[in-house]
Amino acid sequence: MKRKPVVANAPPPSTFERVVKRVAAVGVILSLLLGLFQAAKLVHDARDRMARVDEMARVAQIQSSRDEPAEAWAGLAQAIALTDEAGPLESSLWAIERRRRGLRTQQEDVAMQWLRDGRPGPGHAFSEIVDRVAPGLERAAADPAVAGRRRADLLAHLGWARFLKSRDGITTVDPSVDYASALAADPHNAYAHAFWGHWILWQHGDLAVAMRHFADALTDSRADGGTMRAWVRSMQVAALRNQHRLPTDAALLALINTMRVQREPIDAGTRDSLKDIYYGFGRDRERTSVLLKAAPADQQAATLAQLAFADPSMRAVLAQLLEVAGQRDQALRAWRALRADPDIDSETAAQADAAISHLASAVTR
Repeated sequence: MKRKPVVANAPPPSTFERVVKRVAAVGVILSLLLGLFQAAKLVHDARDRMARVDEMARVAQIQSSRDEPAEAWAGLAQAIALTDEAGPLESSLWAIERRRRGLRTQQEDVAMQWLRDGRPGPGHAFSEIVDRVAPGLERAAADPAVAGRRRADLLAHLGWARFLKSRDGITTVDPSVDYASALAADPHNAYAHAFWGHWILWQHGDLAVAMRHFADALTDSRADGGTMRAWVRSMQVAALRNQHRLPTDAALLALINTMRVQREPIDAGTRDSLKDIYYGFGRDRERTSVLLKAAPADQQAATLAQLAFADPSMRAVLAQLLEVAGQRDQALRAWRALRADPDIDSETAAQADAAISHLASAVTR
């Protein structure tokens, strides 16, 4: 019977070996803890960065609503830069690319607002605004995924940017090229039509064509009311006021009357433009004739009465309009009230005396 070979037992590990094994185990645990700490720090830093991005976007929205596009644009640029610092983990957990697209869209909106605002400030050129914001708008307009109304908005504002640069004496492509491209993407686009109408009048072009563009701007569903309709009207008023010609004065008078009939807001600047329009009314035969054809006399009188001018010259215009409209009693009362005003000048007083004399005779017949 054979004996089984005797296997010698391994000697127990030495103290040094036991220490090495324990140190290694501790190292593994520490490495794991360090990795967990680093991961937690990455998550914390990412969460903090995204919180700052969201806060910047909220602040930019507030600044935009306060008509502070320069500040809003700068804040969004910082927010976009923060998203560019994101690593792969953040991009996965926080959908960084989607956030970045949202921020860029918001910044494009602010850029367009800034161009519409068009106030570079004393000592600054329009180009300083255009050169900052136009590249982003051009990049967005070139994106094949951008179409329809959004593309039209971008192209229309790029055309407006060219117009602003021309104000600095810089030769650019005719803005109407961009406006036409915008309308190809969205035939009812309010921005493209309003900017184009303004450009036509700026070039002393066809008044009827310009007015059609402004009318078409109101066919944009966004112009049914509210801020968009008011903006279109402000562009139309500004374009007409720039001309200082009798036909455009008559068109502006008709527009203001329409705004009153449709219960649209009439700001102080638009209201005061009537003083220039009616200057010479009743004395300048050509001007008086053209203005009386702009809108019925009774409607013009209603507009002046609603706007409640205290200026003697405008009160005299109102009295004349009432008479032309056949409202002789009201005209006589208006002239008598004006004649009793101690602040009227001698010319207006003489005009009132003559009007009171012939109206009083006509009323008593």
